[in-house]
Amino acid sequence: PNPTADVLIVQSSGLQEGNIVAELVDATGKSIQTQTIYQGSTICYFNVSTLYSGTYFIKISNGQLTKSYSVIIAE
Repeated sequence: PNPTADVLIVQSSGLQEGNIVAELVDATGKSIQTQTIYQGSTICYFNVSTLYSGTYFIKISNGQLTKSYSVIIAE
C-alpha cells in the first residue's frame, strides 16, 4: 500500500523472463535498499520500518528499461 509504514511490496504483472532489479532511493537519489525479482518470480519486499517519514522512489529496471514510482513512507 502507498503510503506504507513497515513493509513495501513490489509485484510485477506476470512471470518475468529475466531478473528485475528494484531499488529504493531517497529524495536525494541515494540508494537505500536493492532487491531482485528473479526470473520466474513476481514479488519482492522492502523493510521500511526504520526509515524516516517522507517521499522515496522505487526504480524498477530490467536492464533495458527503467521506471520510477514515488512511495510515501509514514510512521
